[in-house]
Amino acid sequence: MDILKTVTIEKPIADVWKLLSEDFGKVSEWTLAVVESEALTDGEVKGANGMTGRKISTPEGVTLIENYVEYSEENHSYTYTVTGLPSFITSATNSWTLESLSDTETKLTARILGTVNTFPGMLLYPLLQYILMPKLQHMSTKDAKEFLEAGHPSDAKVKQMAAKT
Repeated sequence: MDILKTVTIEKPIADVWKLLSEDFGKVSEWTLAVVESEALTDGEVKGANGMTGRKISTPEGVTLIENYVEYSEENHSYTYTVTGLPSFITSATNSWTLESLSDTETKLTARILGTVNTFPGMLLYPLLQYILMPKLQHMSTKDAKEFLEAGHPSDAKVKQMAAKT
């Protein structure tokens, strides 16, 4: 499974990088894909603020651990593995890379690479490859864009947070 999503954000690269790296553990504050998140500091690859990953909970109640395997402040990029997925997904990594297009525009590229086992993974592969994973990736990149450009979470995210309390 290889899913690529690119979005242009009307903000300088430093602003986008701050949200995606320095605030890595606070992803639940801006994306609908995550309802709770916390920074982790006990892994091997260190990112901003000593973070090595994050623990997240999805709206469906699934808890996932995302640990950096690569992190480059200089290249404005990182890759992390995801654990806690259903057993038919044997591995998953996400890579996020930023590219400055101008003083006020940044290109965000997000890439999910995953493998599935033979059964039931191969049966579910079309659903994962063409519907579920692209939807999650689109949601995350769209939510990041909206949060950065508007300066606050989307209306849908605000409703999600209000319903949680």
